Amino acid sequence: MTRTMAWGMGKDMDNSMPGAHSIIRLPALARFILLLILLIPAPTATATATDMALVQEAAQAAEMGSQEIPRVGPPADALRPSINVPQPSPVAPQAVQPGSYPPSMRVVPRSALPSNVEQSGPIDSGLPTDRDPSAHGKFDGELEPEAKVQDFQAQGIADNAASDLERIYRERYASTLSARLTQFGYEFFASRPDLRQPRAPAEPGYVLGPGDVLGVRLMSASLDQDVVAMVSREGSLDLPGMGLLEVAGLSLSEAEKAVNAFAGGYAPGVRTKLRVARMRSLEVYVVGEVRRPGLVQVPGRATALTALIAAGGVAKSGSLRAIRVTRDGKTLTSLDLYGLLLHGNLGGDVSLASGDVVFVPRIGPTVAVSGAVPDPRIYELAQERNLAEVLSLAGGGLPQAQAKRILLRSFSIDGGFTVRDLDATGQGILEAQAVSDGDLLELRFHTADWPSDVRLEGHVRQPEVLAWREGLRLSDLLSGQDLLRPGAVTDFGLLRRWDRQANRWAVKAFPLAQALAGGFDMSLEPHDVVEVLSRAAYGVSEPVSLRGAVWKEGDFEHTPGLTLVDLLALGGGLRFGAEASRIEVSRKHLENGKASTETMLIDLASAKGFALLPHDTVLVPSLKDAATFRQATIQGQVRYPGVYRIQTGEPLSSLIRRAGGFTPEAYFHGAKFTSAKAREVQQQSLDRLVRELEMWADKILAEQAQTTADPEETAGAREARLGIGKLLSRLQEVKAEGRVAIVLANLDDFAASEYDFALEDGDVLEVPSKPSFISVVGSVYTPSSFLYRPETRVKGYLSKSGGPTRTADTNHMYLLKANGEVLAMGQDGMGSYRFKDLRLMPGDTLVVPEDLERVPYFRLFRGITDSLFKIATTAGIALAIL
Repeated sequence: MTRTMAWGMGKDMDNSMPGAHSIIRLPALARFILLLILLIPAPTATATATDMALVQEAAQAAEMGSQEIPRVGPPADALRPSINVPQPSPVAPQAVQPGSYPPSMRVVPRSALPSNVEQSGPIDSGLPTDRDPSAHGKFDGELEPEAKVQDFQAQGIADNAASDLERIYRERYASTLSARLTQFGYEFFASRPDLRQPRAPAEPGYVLGPGDVLGVRLMSASLDQDVVAMVSREGSLDLPGMGLLEVAGLSLSEAEKAVNAFAGGYAPGVRTKLRVARMRSLEVYVVGEVRRPGLVQVPGRATALTALIAAGGVAKSGSLRAIRVTRDGKTLTSLDLYGLLLHGNLGGDVSLASGDVVFVPRIGPTVAVSGAVPDPRIYELAQERNLAEVLSLAGGGLPQAQAKRILLRSFSIDGGFTVRDLDATGQGILEAQAVSDGDLLELRFHTADWPSDVRLEGHVRQPEVLAWREGLRLSDLLSGQDLLRPGAVTDFGLLRRWDRQANRWAVKAFPLAQALAGGFDMSLEPHDVVEVLSRAAYGVSEPVSLRGAVWKEGDFEHTPGLTLVDLLALGGGLRFGAEASRIEVSRKHLENGKASTETMLIDLASAKGFALLPHDTVLVPSLKDAATFRQATIQGQVRYPGVYRIQTGEPLSSLIRRAGGFTPEAYFHGAKFTSAKAREVQQQSLDRLVRELEMWADKILAEQAQTTADPEETAGAREARLGIGKLLSRLQEVKAEGRVAIVLANLDDFAASEYDFALEDGDVLEVPSKPSFISVVGSVYTPSSFLYRPETRVKGYLSKSGGPTRTADTNHMYLLKANGEVLAMGQDGMGSYRFKDLRLMPGDTLVVPEDLERVPYFRLFRGITDSLFKIATTAGIALAIL
């Protein structure tokens, strides 16, 4: 069909038309571009998917470049055209069968794609995708990312293992220099670039062909527009609004001139710029000894080397020197990659066309070069026939090579192995010596002669090497005291001299200090080595020990002139409380084969210059309690609670007085005093009681296991073991509080009483206010706290709590007094009646324990309640299990 449009020629449209819009004035060139956009024929049902995509791309690209030109609002067929638009060709495009495209250009209908392929993005078929290539002002070919180099190992085609040929050269020749030989040149294919699209733009001489996607840029003084088009199978370029232009077979520069002239015929003043947005793909055959033989796709300007890279490269079984390229059954060229690898020469590499064949034959004759050459490798021979030519492949001999001796190792036809020792110093020797397939050429390195020099080594600032000469002496090597590094041993040095008869080194000591001072000298011989030892390296030490009231005790290295003051400074100085008038210095003496110790008392004030000797021991005593700071804590109902420093032997009353005395709310009977020493003693007692209980339980359980055969009793014993185990685990978690029961009164009375006692470091006194309750815990019906009543006795509070339960052990009830004391039934002959008639004080706790012997698995442990009672009273707590 034909699209129509309204063209504004400086006049407004007839506003009476339905949906009509006014049209702005447009320059002639802009009107031409808009014409190009609107004259695109609509795709018919018989058009191919490729044609439709290309038409859509061209329209979108043109529209994106002319956003400043508004489109006409109403439908095109509702407008009056002011310019007649020619009808398109009446011949409808023929449907292209899928088989008419080469494999790289076949279009797969999206409906035929698997769902996972459709979601992954467009198919890379070598054709432009259906997205707008000019959406960002660039073509698809220009949006290709920088080529990524991929390692063959990641692609599963690595050849890190030695080839058969490499193993033969490494293992079958009696040479240590051939153990790591590899074939030359094949590492060129170890990695390859992404060849889907070249990074560099097409050169002007690039010959266009079907499948190339071109970007046509239309430019003038008022327009800059991109159009994308693809060279069809017939070789023509469909320029929207202008028609078809034959470009196949033209170079890029020639096609640009043709398009420029073609567009100029439609709009004078228009200039064009042509570029290759996406090159066409070529399909060539790469066969023979390559890693992935078969049909490969390469860019349109690919060469034989490009095809080899696309096929994974030449395998080590293939030749690098006789690669053939054929077209229509005729050989175009023969490629020798050694020219590229050795000289950078790509001669013989030709541009390919679809259907070309690149053939890699099997590797030809080889010769290995090992030893003193720049590149010891296995080389394939082409025109090389003698040693000189083969040696040039490896870069020639190194300066360290023995020119007088070259070994040529060969296998003969009958299987024999020969080694020829050649002297290469003669004229034409290398050129005259022919080589055969499988030869190994070996250049030996020079063996370094042992130089006749003398050396100074060890703990010196600058090691020295001097050429030996007649009359050379030790003083020529030792230049003075500045030669030594700090920490060098100066008592002696070592002279190492080679004993030719014994074939080993001999060692002789010499007085280094005298030699440096000029008092000792000696003649030197070739290969002599003078060594200065390091005190640290050999563990040479002359320590001085410092102990006592200093900040850093330890052993310090004795240095010449070290005094007592110097050593104390090394130790950080004296601590507070140090007795500087009685510093003890112990010194060792060795006389007549015996060791003795001398002890000296030094007053630092009068003997600051006292000199120390190696191995002296210095002890700085400390005044008693000078550096010890004792403290006690007082809390609760005192005027100034806090932590106070205390003196040795200071009584508790003094601490209370320093804290301002008691407040009127102080409750003396509930005072809680804890001591660190008491805590330690109580914890030891607790641990001992728990251990005894554990041993006792183990003994009973062992006896029960030996004497019990009844299954029910056995099950009971097992239950008892579990129960007693849980109990012991809980008892092991009980920690002593360190509480000491004290009797407090008003300060004056307490200070004059026998209950006042001396404080120790870490003591804590807590004076509470008077509570208003009594607590009843344990095996009673209602464990609770009750208001204190002076007239109520133990039995009254038992009654308030509902009385003991049926499982209560009423024979072991006890009273935890608020001051830390414990009163228990049976204590001092106290019976049940007397215990229940006791008066209580605010804050007291009545504990009614459980009769554990009523528990089935505790029946085996007669008397366990007594043990648990001891633990509870020792810890000063009411155990939850009691």
